[in-house]
Amino acid sequence: MNLIKLKFELAKITDVNKIIKMYKSGFKELFERYHDIDTNPYMESKEVISRKIRQQNSYFFFLIYNQHEVGLIRVMTDSEDKARAKISPILILPQYQNNGFAQSALFHIENKFSNVKEWNIDTIKQETKLLHLYTKSGYTLTSQPELHIKNGMDLVLTKYV
Repeated sequence: MNLIKLKFELAKITDVNKIIKMYKSGFKELFERYHDIDTNPYMESKEVISRKIRQQNSYFFFLIYNQHEVGLIRVMTDSEDKARAKISPILILPQYQNNGFAQSALFHIENKFSNVKEWNIDTIKQETKLLHLYTKSGYTLTSQPELHIKNGMDLVLTKYV
């Protein structure tokens, strides 16, 4: 695996507008494909994102490469079991996609949170590109039931242990 060295910069509450702009850019294609107003980060309000930034055990990081923000990742550690965490969301801006940034971000964030032994990511079952990214990064589909969002769109859980 050829990893890219990324810098992780913790987002602050004053970064809400920047996060919204990144969400609009990074999740636009999925929003236009599925028209999912309930679960797509593309539709998240300033208030919801602000609440998530302030939430205990929630960490938004900007992904920096060569002094450019190439994406964003949010880690939520389990408040009762510090050895478990969830990534939601991870996004690479469209102009930086298909360059290995997402796989590198997953690897580096797993090392940054070295006390975490179990990682979870929900993803859209119909998005083979995303499923490929996660399986290539060591995640496996769990046996948990799919969550039906709408016709042609189901969420599945991937896990890395």
